[in-house]
Amino acid sequence: MSALGKKIAQKSDAQLIYYIENIDKHTDEAVKLAVSELQNRNIAVPENIFEEIEIERKARLIKKNSFIRQTLLFCIPGFFFSSFTLMGILGIHSVISLITDCITSWTIIWITTGLGAIILPLLFFRYIREMDSKRLQAAGVLLVFFNLIEYTFIQCSLGLFYIDGKMLCYGHDGQMVLPFISSSWVGIIILIIFSIVFSFFSRLRIEE
Repeated sequence: MSALGKKIAQKSDAQLIYYIENIDKHTDEAVKLAVSELQNRNIAVPENIFEEIEIERKARLIKKNSFIRQTLLFCIPGFFFSSFTLMGILGIHSVISLITDCITSWTIIWITTGLGAIILPLLFFRYIREMDSKRLQAAGVLLVFFNLIEYTFIQCSLGLFYIDGKMLCYGHDGQMVLPFISSSWVGIIILIIFSIVFSFFSRLRIEE
């Protein structure tokens, strides 16, 4: 018998009944062990108790994997750290510029981030559609990385729509920064839209 099972076995009837009357406050395993212990004591339990446990499990997963809430929490500081992601973009540009000229470097970055901004949401969407319950529990952590990377991809790819390589390489700093700051704000809106779509399909996946 597991440690939890031994703990449950020591509970009184009233305490065990509390487990099954408050499914949302206990783990699925604890509630199932409480049901089993009550049955061993010949105490009646609701016939649909396991259906209720399953419903509660799904509700927990939906609440825990609220992509909209997590994305909104990400977007609040996102309005302010666009300069940090821009520094990262400039760092990558500096590295690529070591092997090619400045304008070609920006072209490579624009193509790469543009493709990334399209492909990454498709990959995450595929992950949601194919994941089981265990993988779904890790989706919230992956969403943090998705938001950060996608935010940077959008900021860079859209920013380069408003400014060309010559201006980036030979213009002054003000001309370079503003398009990337503006595109980062657009990126926040796009991330929120993605989170709504992800939440909708993850809910469908959980309820299947």
